[in-house]
Amino acid sequence: MINGGTFSESVFSSAVGGGMGVAFYYVALSKVYSGSKLRKSGITFREFDKITAGTQKSFFWDREYNLVVNKDGSYAYSRLDGKFSTRGLSEKYFKNAKFAYHSHPGGAEYDGFSMFQDVVDMTESDQFARLTFDNLHRQGKVPQFDMWMGSGVGNFYFMGPNSSNYNQWLYNYNELFNYFNPSMIVGYK
Repeated sequence: MINGGTFSESVFSSAVGGGMGVAFYYVALSKVYSGSKLRKSGITFREFDKITAGTQKSFFWDREYNLVVNKDGSYAYSRLDGKFSTRGLSEKYFKNAKFAYHSHPGGAEYDGFSMFQDVVDMTESDQFARLTFDNLHRQGKVPQFDMWMGSGVGNFYFMGPNSSNYNQWLYNYNELFNYFNPSMIVGYK
């Protein structure tokens, strides 16, 4: 093999290097999670790990990531979708929802939940999605649940039922995500 090593030495070195990489990733992720206010929000480390992995893919592929976490900790929906895709999700994914999360890849123009005034078609806004979820709750079809959103500039947002408590969460995850976001690279078009 390279530099006179044997095949088994190469496999062993690869396994050790890969294991160390995964370990360092989870140590860093744990440090970010424990230092944030997300623990107090009810989001578990396992859910934060899922959010982080999906958001990194989202920023790389420049597509929204959607995640619906059930009250029992399982995932009703978790995948990369196209732009404005949260509005197209069927109510079946929200039957036992604890919270819904989606990402907004891109720069500062996508920092925050999209409101009616931010879009040409109001049905493409996060505000419309929130109203739809609230109406489904009033009809007894889904439980009340929170909406969370991560933006391409590293901010985390929260919107409670009936659009209550809409605010930027006091947490910035730039150190975790920006290097995965091609729109943050100078000269990216």
